[in-house]
This record gives sequence, C-alpha cells and structure tokens, in this order.
Amino acid sequence: MRVRIMTWLPALAGFFALTLFADKAAAQCGPVCPPPPPP
Repeated sequence: MRVRIMTWLPALAGFFALTLFADKAAAQCGPVCPPPPPP
C-alpha cells in the first residue's frame, strides 16, 4: 500500500504541475494558440 502511494504521489504532482504550466502558457499565448510540441 505504501509503495503504491509513493508511486502515485509524484505522478499526481507531476500531472498537476504539467496542467498548471499548460494553463499558464495558454493564458500567456492568448485565445488562439498552437498546441505545444510534445516533450
């Protein structure tokens, strides 16, 4: 159980940070913005 939590926590934090970063980039770009290139 602990191993599963330790695996999901960084994944969830990374997903949240990625969503926040994409939202901020979209807000900076404006209403019309091309999708960012995949990493």
